[in-house]
Amino acid sequence: MKPGKRGCGAAATVLVVIGVECHDGGPGRARVQHITSASADVLRECVLDNVARGSAVHTDVWKGYNDTGRYRFNHVVTNLSESDDPAHGVMPEAYRVAGLLKRRRLDTHGGA
Repeated sequence: MKPGKRGCGAAATVLVVIGVECHDGGPGRARVQHITSASADVLRECVLDNVARGSAVHTDVWKGYNDTGRYRFNHVVTNLSESDDPAHGVMPEAYRVAGLLKRRRLDTHGGA
């Protein structure tokens, strides 16, 4: 692991929102969008632009998602740090897409 700050504040971090349709048979379509910040305004626009009203929207506890339920979505919040399950077990489709994006970046840029 590289030393330094992890997560959203890490150097050279590119913020993206990942949304994946979930069906009984597995994942459906995925949406990945580069965002300039993880503010409530930006996240709200991403959800409103990409999710059908009435759908269940599963998020972590990031405060930028707090108003999601106000827009006729069933907002399901999971505190990943308090969950007994690992994050990739709670939201496997989103973590699979994130892993594929990271792998693609490493393959394309040789890790640079």
